Amino acid sequence: MSIGQVKALEFEAPPATFSLRREKAILVANVKGDDDGYCANRVRLPPETPGRLLALELKLLSGYDDLYAQAAQAAAKLLASVRT
Repeated sequence: MSIGQVKALEFEAPPATFSLRREKAILVANVKGDDDGYCANRVRLPPETPGRLLALELKLLSGYDDLYAQAAQAAAKLLASVRT
């Protein structure tokens, strides 16, 4: 884990408490207080690359994002100037 990454998330919806935490490449999900009393699930979760995370975020956007368009144009200009 590095600065800025979410390590754990917990929320309550009485009578249940849900928690998600990352232990290296494992995502651990726990539910306490539901009808069964306790449920835990562990899933191997490979670390995502920044490009893949950005692609997933962009899929959630609808319409046109001015800030992203400006950032992409600025990045393209930088790349063009480095290659010449």
